[in-house]
This record gives sequence, structure tokens and C-alpha cells, in this order.
Amino acid sequence: MSNSYRENKLNNLAIEKLKRLGFTNVDIHTLLEDEVYRSYYVKMLKDISNRKSNWQRTIETILKKIDETGLSL
Repeated sequence: MSNSYRENKLNNLAIEKLKRLGFTNVDIHTLLEDEVYRSYYVKMLKDISNRKSNWQRTIETILKKIDETGLSL
């Protein structure tokens, strides 16, 4: 899965926030595979999308990728 700069930025933001919350085992793979991490990530993406319309296309792309891999909520 090739990611754009903006997708990578959002992925890293979610990983950083989860690590600050004490989830030390989070990385790009667990972010998408673990139900708790993925739920947090999807919620974070939806919150950003509601506040910043210029990120909406990137967020929709990420959510579509999550859905296509069968990892949707």
C-alpha cells in the first residue's frame, strides 16, 4: 500500500498520539490490524475531516483503503 505524504503524516500522528496515551506497541501495522488502535484512528480521521475540509480527500482515501483490506469497523 503506497501512501502519499499526507497519508503518512496522518498515520504518524495517530501513532504518536497512541504512544502518548501509553500504547507502546503501536506501529503502522498494528494501527491498522488491532481493533482498538484502528477504532481510535478512524475516529481521529473523522474528527479531522469534520474540522479541516482540505484534508477530506486524503482521509477518504485512507478510510477506503482500510475498508478494502477488510479492516473496516
